[in-house]
Amino acid sequence: MIFHLCLFASELPGPPMICLNSNFRPNQSDAVLTAGSAFSLSCHGNGSVYWSSSAFRLKFEDRLPNPVQVSRADPRHTGTYCCRYTNHSLEHMHTWIHLYITGETSLGHAPCHSSPTLKEGQDYLFKCLLTDPSLTNLTLQSKDRGRGLPPGMKVTFDPRKGALIQQLQRSFNGQYTCSGWKDGRLNATFPVSLGTHCRKPS
Repeated sequence: MIFHLCLFASELPGPPMICLNSNFRPNQSDAVLTAGSAFSLSCHGNGSVYWSSSAFRLKFEDRLPNPVQVSRADPRHTGTYCCRYTNHSLEHMHTWIHLYITGETSLGHAPCHSSPTLKEGQDYLFKCLLTDPSLTNLTLQSKDRGRGLPPGMKVTFDPRKGALIQQLQRSFNGQYTCSGWKDGRLNATFPVSLGTHCRKPS
């Protein structure tokens, strides 16, 4: 029995490997590309694989082809690209790379096709993605309160994901921007409304 278990374990495939423009990259790495350039992401594993991405250009596609080929990148291709096995039992062995596509703006944000219905007490991820990793002093700012935030608002910033607002309250309703500094200049996203339909849990 022990022999068979060891044999089975030795036959399990390893995590897939990522190749960016013909160069293999370590798992959980970052890469900076220039807007207007082409890129190709391929995934190599011991089985069928697929891509998913948090990039605004691609986020509505559940499974991207392998390889992912973009002829002309723009800042909205910024995001985390994750490769997984199609076999559900192996999905935990995924690998990812985060791409920054630098352009005229250093920050991007998710398009607001509609205002989300949010509950008080839940967390909300304000999806403003950093497109230039050299940006510093990343913050969330209220358009209604100058640069301040409402009392009690707690925000944590992840440059790969955005600003996480913890435990929403009705008093947080308003417009917000993500901002940061580069070369002595303030860069900010366009304002986005938050909490306009905030409601208490039922």
